[in-house]
Formats: sequence, C-alpha cells, structure tokens
Amino acid sequence: MRFATHATHRSDAEIFAAARRALDCNPRVPSAVRVHVSDGMVLLTGSVRAMWEREAADQTVRGVDGAHGVENDIYVINISDAAFEMPDESKS
Repeated sequence: MRFATHATHRSDAEIFAAARRALDCNPRVPSAVRVHVSDGMVLLTGSVRAMWEREAADQTVRGVDGAHGVENDIYVINISDAAFEMPDESKS
C-alpha cells in the first residue's frame, strides 16, 4: 500500500465519484476495475488482462484529491492460465 500526499478533505462519496470519473476517462483502464472508499482510503478491485492496466488504474486514482492512500487489489489474469470449458462429449 502506498500513500498519497493529498491534503484536501472530501467525503468518501466525493472521493469515490472523483475516482470513478477518473478511471472512466482513462481508456487504458478496463471498466471491470471497481472502486471502494473507506475513511479516505481507495481500494481498487477486479481483474485485468495486463499488468500495465493494473498500474494505469493505480496511477489514475493517485491523482484524486482527498484520497489518503490507495490499495491496489486488482488481479491480473494470465490468459494462458485461464480455464477453458471443454465440450461435453456425452451430449453428442
């Protein structure tokens, strides 16, 4: 967890709205990234396909005024490790 240096006092709802807007405006951040705010701390969750998407989300919310810090719990899915459903041969 890294801490931001912003001193602006904003409510959790205001921080959430600003973080969500910032993420939505960044085309490098997938819409699957979720934001949670508690006591000024921003928590990012969800999954992305690449580490650069995870880092883009992290850097985007670090610029949000009023956030005391960011915890990035975004999971990077390794496509080669993704489980693919095999066809059920018993139905043929």
